[in-house]
Amino acid sequence: MSRRRHRGGTGWRFRERFATVAAAGLVLGLLLPTLGSIALAAPGVSASASAPTASPTPEPLPSGPVDMGRAWLDQPLPTTASAGETIHVGFVVAQRDGAGLVTGATLRVRLISAAGPAEATQANGVQDWPGHYNATIEVPTAAVGRIEISLPGSFCNDNGCIDQPFLFEPVEVGPPHDLRLPLISTATIAVTTATITARTPASIQVEVHPRVAWPAPGLDLPATLIAQARVPQGPILQEVELTRQGVDGGHYAGAITIDEPGDVVLQVATMANPGPEDLFGAGLVRVRVLAAAASVAPTAAAGGGLPAWTPAALVVAVLGVAVVLVVAGGRRAKG
Repeated sequence: MSRRRHRGGTGWRFRERFATVAAAGLVLGLLLPTLGSIALAAPGVSASASAPTASPTPEPLPSGPVDMGRAWLDQPLPTTASAGETIHVGFVVAQRDGAGLVTGATLRVRLISAAGPAEATQANGVQDWPGHYNATIEVPTAAVGRIEISLPGSFCNDNGCIDQPFLFEPVEVGPPHDLRLPLISTATIAVTTATITARTPASIQVEVHPRVAWPAPGLDLPATLIAQARVPQGPILQEVELTRQGVDGGHYAGAITIDEPGDVVLQVATMANPGPEDLFGAGLVRVRVLAAAASVAPTAAAGGGLPAWTPAALVVAVLGVAVVLVVAGGRRAKG
């Protein structure tokens, strides 16, 4: 009987605990919606995720041309050209703030009459070297007023699209300023001979040529350039300074000494430790450096491995002994 009581007591305690857990779960389920609303309403808790977001305001369309960069004409415009005459115009275009040349584009060139834009003529600019373009254009009915160089384009937003020219202004005449020299000139380099000798100075000559025959004063050249010697496709061996010879031309000269024999590439740069934009791409030459001649040691005699001066020394020694013997014999005779 005590065993049945024990089993009956255990079952009651289990049913009592189950009822308590179920009641707690029911209460928690009833409280969760209320707790959620309290948490959302609590200070510092954002409920913006469920709030509707305002649509962004479209960017306004530009009301005038967009400034793209700068342009430099090769020569001044021929203001005396007759109406209907065809003229040639060459120019360099660069991005704003010295970011580099504008390459591979189709540019629009408008020759605007002194009477106004209504009399303008138009042509395309065709690139002949990176950043430089040429256009052949007809002179307007009135005198030539100014030239306009642009990159055709469009500007779009949620309100639609409009044709929008990207202008290169100002348009000046002469060599571009604030551009790295290798962009607007070329350089050639030469040494005294195709082969040079290690540990022997070799003369280097460099000529810098403007890409355009700009009007005076022309291209502004630095007082010095750098000749860089390096292993082909390898590390830099040394850099030497080249000095400009005179003030009117682009001739530079200097000397370099290579310590070890082998093939060496010489290249021109505008500064020491140059970056790719400071190197003249075509201004390089490959030379062979020969080993320095070894010093010649005294040659030995063919017969016994003795120096060449040995016979003469023996003759002198024999004569000396003979003189001593003669003197000694004379002294004995007197005695």
